[in-house]
Amino acid sequence: MNQELVTYIVLGSESRLKNIKLPLANKYEEYLLANFSSNASYQNQLDHLVTRSKGEVVVFLPPSSFPNIEAKEALKKIALITEIIGGLALFISLIFVGVRFKENTIATKSATANAANAITVSWYTK
Repeated sequence: MNQELVTYIVLGSESRLKNIKLPLANKYEEYLLANFSSNASYQNQLDHLVTRSKGEVVVFLPPSSFPNIEAKEALKKIALITEIIGGLALFISLIFVGVRFKENTIATKSATANAANAITVSWYTK
C-alpha cells in the first residue's frame, strides 16, 4: 500500500496550532494543520487540504484532541473496508460493462443481418 489510510486535519488558529505537538504518524496516517487566521475563506482552505490529503478517510480534529489508539485502529479498519468496497464496485462495474458490450454486439449483428436481408429481398422483388 503506497498511501496513507487516514488523514487527520487539525483545525485552529495560528497561535493555537504553533504550540501543538502532533502525535507520531506512521505510514498509515498523516497530520495536516488548518490555519484559520489567514484571510482566505475557510471553505477554500478546507477544500485545498482535503484535496491535498492522501488518506482514504479524512478526520477533522480540534487542536486539543487527538484520537487514542483504539480510535485510530477503528479508523484504519474503516479505511480498509472502504478500499475493499471500492475494489468490489470496480469489479462489478467492469462485469456490467462487459455484459452490456456483449448485448450491444449481438444487437448490432442482428440489425446488420436484418438490413442485409431487407436488401436481398428488395433486390429480388423489383
